Amino acid sequence: MGCDSLKMDYIPTPDQIHEHFSSFLIDPIKIEGVYGNYDVDSVLFTYTSKNNEPIKELSKSLVSKQWIMHKSSRTEAILYKTEKGLEVVKAGKGRSNLCIAWLQADGANSINAQTSETKWAKKHFWPKYEKCKNT
Repeated sequence: MGCDSLKMDYIPTPDQIHEHFSSFLIDPIKIEGVYGNYDVDSVLFTYTSKNNEPIKELSKSLVSKQWIMHKSSRTEAILYKTEKGLEVVKAGKGRSNLCIAWLQADGANSINAQTSETKWAKKHFWPKYEKCKNT
């Protein structure tokens, strides 16, 4: 049995995104999965929104659900919560799509926590988000 059978990466389907991440969708038209990881709970996807200000609306919606605003601009928002470990969502507006990155880091209790999962994300996951939002 080779290591490929233990691969933890996947591409989330639009149905999976609708089912598990609907709170990050603001008037979606077309949803496309980019990356997911089963080991370090993380998902990256894009969608086109009918809303003219999806970052603003998403931020407002998440803050009303107890997420904490870390950074906000017209083109990007970073929010987090620490109920069950650390959850971070980054939303960036690309040329035509909204790029959403979600990460859950078990054992972390702040946005600046240094755990094996946050270190993995810094090296492997957040660069995927930066590439996604810049395309």
